[in-house]
Amino acid sequence: MACARDSYQPLSGQNFCVDCPGDTQTDAEAATDSSQCKGIAYIVLSVKLHLGDERTNGQMPGIEFGAF
Repeated sequence: MACARDSYQPLSGQNFCVDCPGDTQTDAEAATDSSQCKGIAYIVLSVKLHLGDERTNGQMPGIEFGAF
């Protein structure tokens, strides 16, 4: 039995699959080990709006983007 994505079957011949732990997932179906469950990457964008303060010398507002 081949397991669906995000699960694995640690011993061949089993008729059940084990879900990947926490926020992990597999790249494809038929995983056979928990090491094939990989962390999910999250990207968070930070946006800062400058409203004509000393950082912009009183000019029009600007926007900075950053990822962390």
